[in-house]
Amino acid sequence: MGLKEELEEKAESCDSPEEYIGVAKEIVAGLDDKDWAVELMEAGAEWAQTYDEAVVYAEAAKEIIGDDDVVGNFLSNAKMLCMSAADFIGLGSAAGKLGLEDMAKEMNEAAMGKCTKLTDFLNLSNQLIKTDPDMAK
Repeated sequence: MGLKEELEEKAESCDSPEEYIGVAKEIVAGLDDKDWAVELMEAGAEWAQTYDEAVVYAEAAKEIIGDDDVVGNFLSNAKMLCMSAADFIGLGSAAGKLGLEDMAKEMNEAAMGKCTKLTDFLNLSNQLIKTDPDMAK
């Protein structure tokens, strides 16, 4: 059995983020097929139930693929899983750490729209002081 067939078999049996990401790494390392690796990680990300589960795939894409557009797509999909201001704050923080400043700002603006309690506003402000002091005001 060749490497491609072996990886196809592994890809079909993935059922956790670690497995999807691990096989994606093997695909890039062994076959230099970034498109297939992205497709596999996208398939895994479809099972994410929270934004932070989806962020795991964005972080892996940054490491394995190195394409900010791909990373941005994973983060955009994660946005649909945000249910609270805290979720958007966390996603904005993740986007900032991944070097996607525009997306971080977009998530922080979305967080503002979800703030309903004083603690939400304080948490957002504390996060923004680190990443976007002008917006924190």
